[in-house]
Formats: sequence, C-alpha cells, structure tokens
Amino acid sequence: MPDISVLRELLIVLTAIISIVFLFAGTLDLAELRLGGAAIPEPKLDPRAAAPPPARPKAEPRASEPREPVGRLKTSYTVQVASFRDRATADRLAVRLRRDRYVVTVARVVLPDAGVRYRVRVGTFKTRQDALRLADILKTKEKLDPFVALVTTDAPRL
Repeated sequence: MPDISVLRELLIVLTAIISIVFLFAGTLDLAELRLGGAAIPEPKLDPRAAAPPPARPKAEPRASEPREPVGRLKTSYTVQVASFRDRATADRLAVRLRRDRYVVTVARVVLPDAGVRYRVRVGTFKTRQDALRLADILKTKEKLDPFVALVTTDAPRL
C-alpha cells in the first residue's frame, strides 16, 4: 500500500495541473484555490508578455471591389476544352491536363437533345479576359479547341 504522503503529493501535483488547465481556459482564479489550507501564491508574470499587441489601423474598404448582393447570382468564367458522351474519355483528358498542372473539373450535364454529356473544364476566373488567356495557351500548347463558358451559381444566403 502506498504511503499517505506520496498520495498527498500526487494529489497536489494533479491539482496543480488541473488548475493550470483551468487558468489558461480563463475559468479559475488562483486566489480562490487552496491546497491543504494554504493559498497558492500568484505567479509572477513578465509584464512584457501580458501586454496586448499593438493595434492595427483599420483597413478601409476598397471602392474597386463591389460586393455581391445576398441572394443574387454569382458569375465566373471557365475554359471548356471538350464535351464527351463517355465519362471514361472525359476522365482521360482530365488526367492528361492535370499532369500539366491545370485545375480540371469534369461536369455531368443532361441536355434535352443530346442526353448526358461530360464537360471537361479548366480553371475558374473572375474575368472573361483571364479565361481567354488560358484558352489561347490551351489551344497552342495542348492542341485543343477550347472556348470560354460563363458559369452562374446562386450566392450563399446569409
């Protein structure tokens, strides 16, 4: 059977560990904690460590970046490089383009007159001009016949 003094010391260590955890969580005041009737002394903290970081000046909103109204459609542009009836063929082209470090998606769409098609698209751009630049690169480097497609999605409702 362990000695009572060993158990008492173990209890003191465990209590100290728990108090440190609660202290850092902000739910314990050291002045209220007592062990064996003796108050725990307040720790001496470095005043430089307790000082808050200097305040940053508030950034003014940029006038050139209009915000999207909530509930409106959000538009972007992508470069469509191909459309296939077969998913495997679309995936093979996507793998080839990904090897060249392009960001590629394969989108499944159902067209009324053509049925299921798999569109291979590269990138997402805010402006049509950026998408056109990539389309030119894909045409020259990858020997594809790409075009720029407009993509509209619902903006998230807040």
